[in-house]
Amino acid sequence: MADTIGNLHPNLTTDGIHLNAKGYATWQTALLQADQWIAMGVLKSARKRNTYDKPAIAFRNQRE
Repeated sequence: MADTIGNLHPNLTTDGIHLNAKGYATWQTALLQADQWIAMGVLKSARKRNTYDKPAIAFRNQRE
């Protein structure tokens, strides 16, 4: 949801701080995906392997 320097992506915000409708929809999708990962134990197994970034990378690749 962030651009290359860490700011909210312009098409997801109304003013650079607050989400717009597309921003909330994207956030909801990310939360639902995280909930699924938690239910499947992906985050727990990632913690053991210290590979937190892999689920995030997979999600980001789906969005692009």
